[in-house]
Amino acid sequence: MAESRHVSQVYTVVSEAAAFEAVKRSRAVGDKEPITTGHLWEQVAKDMSDKPYKSLALDLVEAIERILVAAKGRRTVAEANPRQEASRSYAR
Repeated sequence: MAESRHVSQVYTVVSEAAAFEAVKRSRAVGDKEPITTGHLWEQVAKDMSDKPYKSLALDLVEAIERILVAAKGRRTVAEANPRQEASRSYAR
């Protein structure tokens, strides 16, 4: 599905094959009912009404905050394995 971005007129282009495949995939296995143009237009209407959530920069900030809060309670690798850190200092 695609739309033009003209100021005075808008054209919507719909792929009949894509709509047909979407209807076909949504049906139960073995369903032999023929797919009509009504089914295709219902699929197009459904696809056009879907408004998936688009993540924002604030979502990234919140994810980082959650990671930092979760990391506060954990120890670093050096704290968990003091002998490993000691062997690294001797290898230098």
